[in-house]
Amino acid sequence: MYTGNARCICATLALLGLGSAANAQDLLTYDNGTNIAGHDVSGDGSVVVGKWDSQAMRWTEATGPVQIDGQEAHGISADGTTIVGFEIMPNGDDRAFRSTQAGGFELLDNTWADGSGILEESIAYDVSGDGSVIVGRGFDWTTVEGRAIYWTPQGVKSLGVFNGGNSSFAYAVSADGKTIVGSSNSSSPGQTAFSWTEQSGLVSLGRLNNGTVSEARGVSDDGSVIVGQAADGAALQSLRAVRWVNGGAIESLGGLFTGGSSQAHAVSGNGLVIVGAANELSGFALRAMRHTDADGMETVEDWLRRNGVTIPSNITQMAHGVSEDGSVIVGEAYDNRMFIARGPAATGGGNDSGGGGNEGGGDQGGGGNQGNGIVTLEDVAESLTGTSAAVGSALSNLDTLLNGAGSRPLDRRVDPGRSTMWMTGDLGLFDAGLWDGGLGLAEIGFGHNTGPVQINASFGLGRSGTNTTLGGNTRIGTVSAKIEAASRLVPTRDGGLWGVVTGTGVFGRADISRNYLANAGAVVTSSGETDLAGYGVRARLQWENAVPHVSPYGELSWSEACLGSYTETGGPFPAAFNRRCQSKALLRYGADATVPVSDRLRLIGTLEGVLNVGGSTAPGSGQLVGLQTFSVPGAGNRNAWVRGGVGFETNVTERAVFSLMANGTAGGGTTSAWLSAHLRSVF
Repeated sequence: MYTGNARCICATLALLGLGSAANAQDLLTYDNGTNIAGHDVSGDGSVVVGKWDSQAMRWTEATGPVQIDGQEAHGISADGTTIVGFEIMPNGDDRAFRSTQAGGFELLDNTWADGSGILEESIAYDVSGDGSVIVGRGFDWTTVEGRAIYWTPQGVKSLGVFNGGNSSFAYAVSADGKTIVGSSNSSSPGQTAFSWTEQSGLVSLGRLNNGTVSEARGVSDDGSVIVGQAADGAALQSLRAVRWVNGGAIESLGGLFTGGSSQAHAVSGNGLVIVGAANELSGFALRAMRHTDADGMETVEDWLRRNGVTIPSNITQMAHGVSEDGSVIVGEAYDNRMFIARGPAATGGGNDSGGGGNEGGGDQGGGGNQGNGIVTLEDVAESLTGTSAAVGSALSNLDTLLNGAGSRPLDRRVDPGRSTMWMTGDLGLFDAGLWDGGLGLAEIGFGHNTGPVQINASFGLGRSGTNTTLGGNTRIGTVSAKIEAASRLVPTRDGGLWGVVTGTGVFGRADISRNYLANAGAVVTSSGETDLAGYGVRARLQWENAVPHVSPYGELSWSEACLGSYTETGGPFPAAFNRRCQSKALLRYGADATVPVSDRLRLIGTLEGVLNVGGSTAPGSGQLVGLQTFSVPGAGNRNAWVRGGVGFETNVTERAVFSLMANGTAGGGTTSAWLSAHLRSVF
């Protein structure tokens, strides 16, 4: 699908994987506030080109926007291998360039293929699907003439100009590289649309009822359908969306109402669906429009309503691009955000309405047409980002298993030959910016001191809940197992140096509901479930009673959690998430304190600093079902924080001890606060 002068925002079209969109103009504000213009996108949506400040730009999901050689990139081949645009030369003239993976950056030859001279300036606007045909415009200061041009191995060739004219533009080229479209002036005022092939040369596509202007802006993959706009001489020169089919006469597509204006920006690759903008009767506001022979012209909102989607109000302004089969339309909403609309594909005959109920997802109800609806890119991206933080919730489980009630391993020591059993419960809260929630853990364990070493083993159950955007949530249930070995390496009269090694495994299930705004402001839900697995290891050195009642320690721990792949159901824009993992290596240093108050009561406390010394945060990646891939950042790991805890322990019987400890973090730990209760017995 080639959209001529259709506009695009790079992140939107990269997400959707739409076809080429030459000469686009819209701006996207990147994270650092720099304006980036997205001009064109590869056929699979993986590479976008345009302009970043005063430099050409290339964007992929893996790299983000990267400045490349050239002043501005206007086009990229469908296979993503060839980028075209222009560079500003030292003398101020524009010069077309081509950049390929194999050959790198090169200025295109400005020599006329017939040897008649050299163009002073040139701009490349578009490139065919395989990168072999480049089209644009050249300017000759000697004759003060501009020409639609294309490049050949022999040099530049002109597409010509109509009789009496001195200016022509080549806006777009078909995917097969055989048909070029644009406009040219002539002895009559104004521009006239043209098509060009090797066999036919420059062919006028005519004007509408002797109107003042016509322009060809987009062309189907095989060149059989050309779309654009033209002034209607029979209607006071009002602008009309127009079409040419198989070289036939210009055809007005009308408007949303009799006499209303319209414009065509793009045509689907199969030539069946035309999109652009048209005035609606109410207030003459501009709305994104869709046209097929079966359904005529309608707003994008009405197309979706006709196919069972409840949309309470109109939000679109202009459609800029359409997918190969016509089922996905992208454009601009009235708040200057980009929208994505999805409905049934056009089949080429009959009414393509699917009927059925509203597919709202969640509490919106629904019936048929799952996946139909309209949403803005920002709303989808926000929800995907929040949902990708679910791995952080799993890591909080692991962190609390290792460093909640398990953070004071010397408390579980018994004399050689003795055994111990315990029950532990933790209740915690966490808040990490993108998400917040709570967790609960319960553990039962057994330990025995063989003399040289004490071996402990435990089994636990956990539940956590994470709140995300617009009331979405992630609910995780886990089972865990932990084994620990503790040995006194250097004995002293009051304690000595202990070494403790702990290993933890956790397995569970995650139920994830992603809420987002769609269909002009409704909160909809897409949900899924998947498996979760993780592990953690810890090595600690602790000097018991290095000073009376205080036992300093240092430890290094590693934990990793992985959330399996899953595909959501429900909602107009469900997503398929790839498997993703998050890990962290933490260095902890601090001290435990146990201060006797009476024979039965002791105050306990812990104070430690934590440094994040390694690990990784995988992005949330996948595909919007039926669209294209996405990649959004996961919840990042904090660099450093401080944790403190205070509580008490008491002998409830001669052989049983109960403890209660309140813990909190400052500076960004995973679990913000938790309460730990512990009951252990010795036998």
